[in-house]
Amino acid sequence: MKDTTEAIKPEKKSDQWLAYMNYLNSLIIEGVTEGINSSMKFLAEQISIKYNQVNNNAAMFDIKVDLRDGQVVFDPSIGCNDKQNGIRDIIQKIIDDFISLSVLVPRLDLQTDRGGDYLVEIKDQFVLFGAMQSIQNNFQDIVVATEHFIDKYRDKAFLWEETLADSFRAFLETGDDPREQKHVKLNADGEEEEDPTFQWMANRILDGVETRKPDLDAFDQKITTLTRIKTEINDMKTTVDIGWLKVNATPLINELRTIIKDWIDCYTNFLLNNTIREISNIDNFIKTVDEGIQTLPDESRIHEKQEKELLMQVMTHLRDVKMIQERTLQEIEPMKQTVLLLKKHQLKMDADYLVGLENSKTALVDVSEKALGSVKEAILGMQKQEAASLKDKQKDFYKRVLDYRNEFLKALPYHTKESGEEIIAASYAKIDEYYEKTIAFEREAAELNNLETLFDIEPIKYKALADCKYELQNLKLMWDLVALIDYQFSSWSTTLWDDIQPDELERLIKQFQGNQCSANSAQNKDIKAWKAFVSLNERVRNMAQVMPLIKDLHSPFMKDRHWKRLMGITGRQIPYDQQSFCLEDLIKLELFKYAEDVTELVDGAAKEEKIETNLNKISKQWEALEFSFEDYNEVPILTDTATVVEIVEQDQMGLMGMLSQKDVD
Repeated sequence: MKDTTEAIKPEKKSDQWLAYMNYLNSLIIEGVTEGINSSMKFLAEQISIKYNQVNNNAAMFDIKVDLRDGQVVFDPSIGCNDKQNGIRDIIQKIIDDFISLSVLVPRLDLQTDRGGDYLVEIKDQFVLFGAMQSIQNNFQDIVVATEHFIDKYRDKAFLWEETLADSFRAFLETGDDPREQKHVKLNADGEEEEDPTFQWMANRILDGVETRKPDLDAFDQKITTLTRIKTEINDMKTTVDIGWLKVNATPLINELRTIIKDWIDCYTNFLLNNTIREISNIDNFIKTVDEGIQTLPDESRIHEKQEKELLMQVMTHLRDVKMIQERTLQEIEPMKQTVLLLKKHQLKMDADYLVGLENSKTALVDVSEKALGSVKEAILGMQKQEAASLKDKQKDFYKRVLDYRNEFLKALPYHTKESGEEIIAASYAKIDEYYEKTIAFEREAAELNNLETLFDIEPIKYKALADCKYELQNLKLMWDLVALIDYQFSSWSTTLWDDIQPDELERLIKQFQGNQCSANSAQNKDIKAWKAFVSLNERVRNMAQVMPLIKDLHSPFMKDRHWKRLMGITGRQIPYDQQSFCLEDLIKLELFKYAEDVTELVDGAAKEEKIETNLNKISKQWEALEFSFEDYNEVPILTDTATVVEIVEQDQMGLMGMLSQKDVD
């Protein structure tokens, strides 16, 4: 082109030369476009899943799939990423390299203002849009295919979306806890009563054992499910071809193998450790009892302290055996089933726990027979002597409890009608004092009940103590209500007259009546007859009656004379004209006693205001009336008075009506 230009020396601005330049540019653009289009079509074929399957092409990219931050991800990512090394980033770079061909060929018309390459023209070529769309469609196919690949792991998502500790705790919470259940037995009268044997057994045999858990079937189902998932993970292919991508799943599979193992171990080890701990507790109990009944007290020296203490120790072991033997034997079979379940799931165990459980069962039966047989017979005489002494202690303590109950009923503030800061504080102090006394009696009763169990004496139930404990709770509740109401009313009492909001106070009082202070409330069913509560209710009820009266007294028609009449009604001074006039001044009046009189007074004030208004109207009307005169033979005489007379007669009738009302003096 340079040689041609130098040879013919054309007029570069002539139409002929410009047309020639345009023709040459179009040829170059057509050639560059064809080159780019061919490259893009080739790329579109290479990233076509169908094309690769038909031609059995090898994968173009190797990527890994792994578990990161609780998500299954590809490395590098399928889409774009911050590092710009995603598969989409790479494809886009290849496309950009194709397009860059347009800037490698210099323009023939460099002297024009259209630049030095063909990039603008190439980007406008419609044929390239089609090739680009083919690339995008084929890439979207691989995006969908990789998403389907991830979906294959969806049923295992709980392994990385849930924490093992939280999931296992939630699993345990689905079960019942026998410690929290009520255990009963039938007494001699065929009635149900509390059975203490489970609690005795739990304190010794279930110490350190997790008792809230589902049944073995639930564990079996859960472990079976986890084992199936483990098998599925182990059977997964470590390398998978997805179209033109070769996916290395080894990192993900290895991570999942570790996680599923932890899950299975969590469930199986829980059962194993729980069982081992319970077996250990049983063996320790057997050993303790066996050693404790080897040495028996000497009946000839039973009066000595050392021999009495030895007797108590032996009796303690006998009591423990009696209380927990049957319940403990009932625990053996569930533990066997647990061991068998663990064997089913191929858990390796350090010992043959089935044999160990049989040995423990035999040892427990042997030591129980010895304790409740020969040992009990050997100390029977000494036991009877101590039992007789214990019965005397029972009688003495029972009498003390009854005396304490009488003292309790007299001392506690059931029927204190007054309230106030000092009275409330004194009531709380009295409740605290007798709470400590009651707790001390309960401790002493527990010690006696323990001895009763030791010596096979029917334990006494001290209902009076239970009543004291229950009533202390109710007394605390009642005085909390008294304190609440007293505090609330005291805070209102200083509200100045102009700041009182009767409607709002009345609303709050109704809430008290309907909730906390309601005699029909379930929480108040045991205290509603106590005089302190009755007095509290009266106080709230009186305040509820007072508020509407206070609202009435805010009437704008109340004058000094009306306040003075109110003083006469209540027999008390009312500082209504002072700035310090407040709600407390009105509360002291006990207006609820004079409700009808107050209502009548306020109504009368409104009527008087109406009368005064009418009188003022009449007075102003009369002041405006005038008589007119005219001369008659030099003598002034009244003109027509009909209008004046009519008005006077009408007003006279109105005044007579006013005088007939009782609100007019």
